[in-house]
Amino acid sequence: MNPEPIQNILDQINERMERLVTTNEELQKQNLALQTEIEQLHHLRDSLNSRLRAARARIEVLVGHLEQNASLNKLKDK
Repeated sequence: MNPEPIQNILDQINERMERLVTTNEELQKQNLALQTEIEQLHHLRDSLNSRLRAARARIEVLVGHLEQNASLNKLKDK
């Protein structure tokens, strides 16, 4: 059997393997970057939720004050 066709096949297999390894490495880097981005987004989401809860609490206090003032004004008008 002629060794040239076998060598060509081995070269093709080697090239494909190298491309697969390179692609795998790139995908792993992209995956790590995406994981990091997800963690940052979770942190941002949690921070925004905390700020939202604090803002709602402040609004509830302000609404309570407005209701009290409205009640006092009604009593004064009588």
